[in-house]
Amino acid sequence: MAAMKLVAEGQLSLSERIGDVLPLFRKAAYRRISVRNLLTHTSGFPDMLVTNAELRAQHAPLSRFLEVTATTELDFAAGSDCRYSSMGFLILGSMVEAITRTPLPQFLNKEYFEPLGMHNTWLGFAEDQADRLLPTVLPCIL
Repeated sequence: MAAMKLVAEGQLSLSERIGDVLPLFRKAAYRRISVRNLLTHTSGFPDMLVTNAELRAQHAPLSRFLEVTATTELDFAAGSDCRYSSMGFLILGSMVEAITRTPLPQFLNKEYFEPLGMHNTWLGFAEDQADRLLPTVLPCIL
């Protein structure tokens, strides 16, 4: 939604190449990947990083996930196949942040959550809500 809002406002184009917004993604392998490819899961990026579990265990920031994503080999050429890609949405979120110069959680709060009266909705953990929320978190039983 955030990316499409920027498209509707003329700040981003569906045909925009990811490297035009994010310098980390200017290498030849990514040259043809557009916003449209990210939105339609046709970018070629895999769903998860090979080091996903390690990065999560280290509580790595999203910026580190993005750096590793920028070194990832594509599974297929952009537009030649369709496979779900969480990495594509990481890139889209980073593009929104680069264009708006606003962290994605703040952008979403200002543009969507507040205007819609969604006072208990956020992206990421709202630390000021920890005392209220943590008692409601249930363990994941596999």
